[in-house]
Amino acid sequence: MRARKLLTVVAVVVGVTTGEVVAAGSAGAASSGTDVRAGTFQLMNITTNLCAGPSVKPETGRQVVQRRCTGLPATLWAAQPVPESINTLLVNQDTGLCMDLIDGTGDDLPVVQAPCSPKLVSQQWQFVTREVPNRVKIVNAKLGQCLEVENGEAPVGAPVQVSACVFSARHQIWQTGAVSAT
Repeated sequence: MRARKLLTVVAVVVGVTTGEVVAAGSAGAASSGTDVRAGTFQLMNITTNLCAGPSVKPETGRQVVQRRCTGLPATLWAAQPVPESINTLLVNQDTGLCMDLIDGTGDDLPVVQAPCSPKLVSQQWQFVTREVPNRVKIVNAKLGQCLEVENGEAPVGAPVQVSACVFSARHQIWQTGAVSAT
C-alpha cells in the first residue's frame, strides 16, 4: 500500500529562476513505465550517454562523476524510500553510500557520497518524469535543484552537480534503466 502511495503521489512542480518549471508528473513509475524503486538501475545522462558513479581518483574524495555505463556495482544505484515522504535516497551499490550535497547553497554544488541518513534532506531526491519512458529529472529536496553534468560536458570523470532546474536542459535529464530486480 505504501509503495503504491509513493508511486502515485504527484511530484512537486519545481520553479526555477528563469521562470520555467519542470513538468509535474507522477513520482516513480506511474507515468514512465519503469519503477526505479523496484531494483537497481543506472543513472545515464542522455546528453553524454555516461552514468553517474563514484570517482575512482582518490584526490576527488567521494565525488560523484560520470563513468562508463558498465552495469557493474559502481554505476548501479538503488532508491530507498524515505519514511513518510515522497522522497528517496540514492544508494550506490558499490560503496553503500548515498548521494549527498556538499554544504552550501546556490548553483553548481558538487554531488558527493556520504553515509546514508534519511534525516538529511540534502540526501533526499525526487524523480520528476517528463512523460517520456525511463527519463527523469532528479530534484534535490533541500535545494529544489536538478542533478546535472557540469556544463553538460561529455568526458569520463566530469563532475555531477546540482543546479537550477531548466525545462529545456538536456544535461539534466537522466535515463533510469533497470538492471536487476531486488
